[in-house]
Amino acid sequence: MNAPWCWRVVAGVAIVDLLGLALELGAAASVPAHPDAPAWLLAIAGAPAWLLAAIGVVAALRWLARPRATAAIAALWLVLALLVEAAAAHGPGPWRARFFIGAVLLGVMAARGWSHRAGVRDDGLARTGAMACLGGCYVAAATSKLGGAGPGWIDGDTLRAVALSHAHVDGAALTDWLARAPAAARALAGATVIVQLGGGLGLLVAGRTRVIAAASLVAFHLGVAAFTRIGYWQPVALLLALAGPWSRADAAPQPQHAARADRAVLLAIAVAIAIAWLSPLRRYAAAHHRTRLLDAGESVAREPRASLGPLVRGEAIADGWAVDALACESDRAMIVLRHAAHGRAVLWLTAPGSGPRSPFDRAHLQLGYEATAAAASLRFAAAAVVVADRLEAAATTGTAMPPCG
Repeated sequence: MNAPWCWRVVAGVAIVDLLGLALELGAAASVPAHPDAPAWLLAIAGAPAWLLAAIGVVAALRWLARPRATAAIAALWLVLALLVEAAAAHGPGPWRARFFIGAVLLGVMAARGWSHRAGVRDDGLARTGAMACLGGCYVAAATSKLGGAGPGWIDGDTLRAVALSHAHVDGAALTDWLARAPAAARALAGATVIVQLGGGLGLLVAGRTRVIAAASLVAFHLGVAAFTRIGYWQPVALLLALAGPWSRADAAPQPQHAARADRAVLLAIAVAIAIAWLSPLRRYAAAHHRTRLLDAGESVAREPRASLGPLVRGEAIADGWAVDALACESDRAMIVLRHAAHGRAVLWLTAPGSGPRSPFDRAHLQLGYEATAAAASLRFAAAAVVVADRLEAAATTGTAMPPCG
C-alpha cells in the first residue's frame, strides 16, 4: 500500500468502527427505536448493515491503495455516517467515540476541496484538515459544557456523579477515591474543560504546541477511562497517528487562488450550518440526548441536589451507610450511598414500570442498583430497604417519585 502510515491508522480505526457498528446493528436493541427515525434508516440492520460495512472496508482499502482517491474517502465517510445514524436510531443514541473518525475524514475531504480550488497539490494539507476537524470535536465538547451548565459544570458534584453512574458498587479504587474527594473532582472538572478547549485549539498550531496539545488530550482520555470506565480509544489512536511527536511537519503550500478556495469553503460551512440549524435534523438529533422511554420533553443535564424528598445529603441511613450524593435527571434520580469500609452504592430512582425490576421496588417507585453480585449478598441491601421504605412513605397517591423540579 502506498499511503503514509498515519493514514493507515486512520483507515484501521474506520474499519474497526465499521465492524463494530455492523455487530451492534445485528444485536437486539435494548430500548425503543427513535420515534422519528425513517423506515429506511431502521431497515439498516442485520444483513444490510454487514453489506454496508463491507462496502466501507473496500472503500478504506481503495483509499490506502490510492491516497488521492477522494471518492473512496467520501464513500467511506458516507457509509460510516449511515451506520452510525442507524445504530443511534435503534439504540439509546449515538456513541460519541465514533464521531471522531467521521470528523477526521470530513477534514481530509474539506482540505482536498480547498487544495483543488486554490490550485495547490500538497498532501500535507489533508493532515492539517484532519487535525482541524479533530480539534473541533474537543472545542465543541468544552463549549457545550460551558454553554449548557455554565461555570456550574465545574463543581465538586458533577464529575463525581458521572464517575459513580458508570461504576458498579464493587468498582475501581480510583472511583471510590474520587467519590470522597469533592475538591479533587472540582479540579479535574476544571482541567477537563481547559484541556478540551486548549488541546482542541492547539491541534491547529504546528510544531511543539501541537504535540503538547495531542499529549494532553491523550492523557485526558486515559484519565476518563481510569475514573469512569469510559474508553474512547478511537480518538487516542487518531491523535497519536496525526499529531504525535513522530509525525513529520507539513510544508507550507503556496496557493495560487487562496481567496477563491476560502470563499468556497466558507460557503460550504454556511450551508451545512443552515441545514443543521434550520431543518428537522436539529429536532431529530436533540431526541438522541434523552431516554427513549419518554414520549416528549427536552434533554436536561444531571442536577446535583442537597435533598430529594425525605433524603438529605450527608445523613446516616443504616448499618454505617450514609447519603453521599443526590442528583436529578429528567426521568430518574441518582442516590449514592457511602460506607467507610465498603465503598459506595449507586441507586436509581424511577417511576413504576420504567425498567427492570429490583427487590427494592415499591408500589409507587422502582429503586434499581448497579452491582455484579446478587441482591441478597449486597452489603448495602439493608440501607437500600430503608431508603425505599422512606421514599414510598413520602410518595403521595399518583406520584411516581419525589419531585426533581
